[in-house]
Amino acid sequence: MDETYLALTDRQEPLTAAGRKSSTAKVLVVMAVETLQPKGFGRIRLRRIANDSASSVIPCVQEAVEPGA
Repeated sequence: MDETYLALTDRQEPLTAAGRKSSTAKVLVVMAVETLQPKGFGRIRLRRIANDSASSVIPCVQEAVEPGA
């Protein structure tokens, strides 16, 4: 599990005289990646969270990670 910011660009903005105008916003997401043996990846879960506080991250961990893992 980890968290990161993703930059999202709105490409639906209208064209201007100088070309395409786009707006970019950053959103915070938490991700969980299942690791498979001997090596490789399985399922991936992503969720947008409001902030990186424990009250935002812990519920995501509890839903994505099997107890005892």
